Amino acid sequence: MMPDSLSSLVPALFERDSAACVGWRADQPLSNAWLLARVRAWGALLAGQPGRDYALYLDDSLEFGAALLGAWQAGKTVWLTADTLDASCAALQGKVDGFLGQFPPQWQPLAAPGDTPSGDAAPDAAAVPPPRVLGDDFPALVVHTSGSTGAAQAVPKRLSQLASEVAVLERMFGADLGDAAIVATVSHQHIYGLLFKVLWPLCAARPLQALSVQYPEELAQALAQRASVLVSSPAHLKRLPAHLDWTTAAVQLRAVFSSGGPLPEEAALAAGAMLGQVPHEIYGSSETGGVAWRQRTADAAASACWQAFDNVAWRIAVGEADAAQGAGALEVRSPICRMRAGCNWPTAHVPLEARARRSSCWAGPTVSSRLKKNAFRSMRWKRPCWLAASPSRRALCRTMARACAWRLAWC
Repeated sequence: MMPDSLSSLVPALFERDSAACVGWRADQPLSNAWLLARVRAWGALLAGQPGRDYALYLDDSLEFGAALLGAWQAGKTVWLTADTLDASCAALQGKVDGFLGQFPPQWQPLAAPGDTPSGDAAPDAAAVPPPRVLGDDFPALVVHTSGSTGAAQAVPKRLSQLASEVAVLERMFGADLGDAAIVATVSHQHIYGLLFKVLWPLCAARPLQALSVQYPEELAQALAQRASVLVSSPAHLKRLPAHLDWTTAAVQLRAVFSSGGPLPEEAALAAGAMLGQVPHEIYGSSETGGVAWRQRTADAAASACWQAFDNVAWRIAVGEADAAQGAGALEVRSPICRMRAGCNWPTAHVPLEARARRSSCWAGPTVSSRLKKNAFRSMRWKRPCWLAASPSRRALCRTMARACAWRLAWC
């Protein structure tokens, strides 16, 4: 069964059972009635606000989903940021009309009225416009690249582009997932987490854990509670502790997804042995969206090859204009890519094995050369992160991780 369309998701939520569980926060179930109350609260807050563009940052995925849907219902375009560091907020200040959620006080963020699990905190109905179906060309989102050219680039997303990604994910993987709950170790503030952890589950009526799992012990426990899907990254899957008991988790797990960097074959197979499911690796970018996937199989060379999503076509880049993109670059055509001038292919150039870029991957996240330099210059460290065993490597990694606002949970 296809999920509800993203453009009509809020009206569709009103048709669902109000008591149905949309997810859990600290093991407390939250209902569809609660979600709708939060959507309406955020919509009421933003309906009277000037301007169109608002930056959104919230740790809680369910509250984030409600804020996102409420903002769209109020006609607002949401800008995503990976962190709330001063430099990131300053870069957004001249582009957005306001900040929403958990930004530092100096940015004067707006916040919707407090919620209750029962959904009793619904706003005055007169202050909330009736739910509406959004147009395909609605300017829904602005995400940022990882900094391939030295500085992160803003990438606008129309609602139809996001809806297309949700639809293809459900077509390709939905049957294996069924009604399993979504458990994640990644943030929804990036496009991968946004799609796999928030938009796809909400459209397909799959419940989700509101907060990302921080530690492997918590992950083993969360996966063991019910039929689950794990949305993760190589940074976590390569570091699953073998000494933990994953037996019950492996029984409950329906699928594992990994994106954000390359997952070595040995790590993919080792994770599969522990979790009972070899990860589905997702290849894509902020510009192209998801374009390909693979699932490793022992002693099967073909499993190393990427398979295009069913709404994607690709070809080897040819011609003088394409040569500048680098040897081995592919042109990707999908509903997500924007049309290039003078070309009848809506394309983006994506070298599969090594994107030509001035950036580095440390334990998964991709960081531009400019950001690394700025990180060393900045001394306003905020977020600790342990990545290595030796004290010297820990100190270096902790310094860089704090500056870039990473928080890997284990090593």
